[in-house]
Amino acid sequence: RALTIEPHHSLFLVKGAAESVYTPPAFTERRVLVGFSQSVCKALDYPKFGPAKEIAKPESYALTDKKFSGFIRYETRFTGKAQLLEITDAYEGVEVFVNGQSAGIQVVPPFRYDLRDLTKEGENTLAIEVATTLEREHGKTKNAAPTGITGEVVLYI
Repeated sequence: RALTIEPHHSLFLVKGAAESVYTPPAFTERRVLVGFSQSVCKALDYPKFGPAKEIAKPESYALTDKKFSGFIRYETRFTGKAQLLEITDAYEGVEVFVNGQSAGIQVVPPFRYDLRDLTKEGENTLAIEVATTLEREHGKTKNAAPTGITGEVVLYI
């Protein structure tokens, strides 16, 4: 049996008989999500986000405010049961919420979340919160990394 370990991801090996066998999701459709609302808040204000604005697709928030540090929240809706969510690139830590439940926190790309137990037939809500570093708040913007989601947000059905 082959074992695949993705770079920078944790893996726990447990010796003994398994209670159940993990079955990876089977995909029938790859859907790039667009049409998000975006809101931000400083770390001390979390989770009180400011007013949301509509954006076509996520891009580095440093293009909007190069001195911002805190949390950036992206929200959208989708229909149908989903298997997996992948955010191809983001800076720094990412937490995903589906229908109000956390799918987990990850800190290195690729950011992949198993959504099989969180989605439902019909409409689902997706919120992605990205925490940034404090370097910008202290005036270090010259060679600062991008902020927020900088890649695609892909849903696998």
